[in-house]
Amino acid sequence: MVFPEVLVELSHRDVAPRAHAFASELCSVGVSDGDVVGILIPTGPEFLPAFFALPVVGAVASALPLPPVLLDPVATARQLEPIVKAGRIRQLIVAGIGEAVAVELKAADRGLVIIDASKAHLPTSVQLPITGRAQCDPASPAIVQFSSGSTARPKGVLLSHGAALAGVTAVVEHLRFTSADVVVQRVPLFHDMGLIGLMITLATPCDAHVMRPSTFIRKPGHLLTYAVDVQASVVTGPNFSYDNLISAAAACHLGPSALSHWRIALNGAESDARRR
Repeated sequence: MVFPEVLVELSHRDVAPRAHAFASELCSVGVSDGDVVGILIPTGPEFLPAFFALPVVGAVASALPLPPVLLDPVATARQLEPIVKAGRIRQLIVAGIGEAVAVELKAADRGLVIIDASKAHLPTSVQLPITGRAQCDPASPAIVQFSSGSTARPKGVLLSHGAALAGVTAVVEHLRFTSADVVVQRVPLFHDMGLIGLMITLATPCDAHVMRPSTFIRKPGHLLTYAVDVQASVVTGPNFSYDNLISAAAACHLGPSALSHWRIALNGAESDARRR
């Protein structure tokens, strides 16, 4: 998969060794079986190794919401405090703008352990001992997924390994992904569509291009022209992102066949405020 803003490519085969390497780091700071660990990492190559290191040690992942542009770490931390408390999160894996938010969360709760996710982005030549459980019980918890809080107070849902994989497999089979498909997504990875969308690409032989939400917010037309450049066949997003793409299309001056490769638009449907 490609992270275009940071010019980094991460192959499917790179994820597992980096996750196992980072699992050793997690064990060294006390992460253990059954712990719910918060992930405060913006869209980037550090996210996947950190995320998959957690099941290696039997821990449960909870990707916490971060704004696309961080203006006030204190305010963001205050919004996250109820989630951290409800999820009984005692460790946070952080990178980028998540670091400043984690500092504020720790100021309010000195017991939080902050783990630097930069160590999850090790070169693939680094091979550390695999630590933790050899297999995951399908019924054991894998993910605590919180709603973004955009329409109501954030709510958490516990997903087992079996449930998460069943959902991913159902989408893959229904949409008939092949090695010819190219996915472009801009949904943040803490969002269920962003997270599951990324899991879908890992369960297929297709390429994925994962863009930062802030890029789309600033320049929605860039996603459209980028999708044309990489011959994207699958694009993901909520309702408003497609509205923005339509609005931006005229300025992109695309030819009549520019989007001929695009076959699927996955829509994370939102409630329509106009109907209220």
